[in-house]
Amino acid sequence: MLQNHIQGKTLMHPNNYYDIKVNFLSIHNLNLELLNCIPLKNNIFMKKTMYKYLVLLVFTGLLSCKSNQKNEKVESAQSVPTVSNETKEEVINDTKEWLGLIYDNNYSQSWDNAASLFQKAVTKEQWTQQLSGIVPPLGKVISREVISAEYHTELPGAPDGEYIVIQFKTSFENKNESVETVTQMIDDDQWKVSGYFIK
Repeated sequence: MLQNHIQGKTLMHPNNYYDIKVNFLSIHNLNLELLNCIPLKNNIFMKKTMYKYLVLLVFTGLLSCKSNQKNEKVESAQSVPTVSNETKEEVINDTKEWLGLIYDNNYSQSWDNAASLFQKAVTKEQWTQQLSGIVPPLGKVISREVISAEYHTELPGAPDGEYIVIQFKTSFENKNESVETVTQMIDDDQWKVSGYFIK
């Protein structure tokens, strides 16, 4: 006889390949006592039919669950904000040009081309003074290679917006290896530098 109802219980597959937690079927209202009132031959036939029906329901339920999980993953992946590779390439090239201003000792122009958030954080005089003590000792740029370029809508200590954080592996004349991190953000409908860090 069928002993387990299939609502909130674990149904054991007869071959013990897996346990299935079923919460979407409710057949406990079946009057199984009717099976005992049927002749033995028909009783066995109905039990086999019922078993096949249950297996079919469980299998269908598993397919439905897997399909729902797959759809949830697709929707989640589609909801992640991003930008096109073309946009990233353009921003990377703009960043290289901005860094070129710094290492051509054009500090004031690099401040003028930066985002308003950057300009509010540091004055042009402060920026020029800081770079004057950092850039000359490094010497000329030998190479600059992109390590990563990641898009964000949130950054620690910054207002929500659109950002691309770019990291470069850079070699200087007097410093073999260093990492430059430049943050670009959308400011007045344009990508502009909002942060620069070198180590």
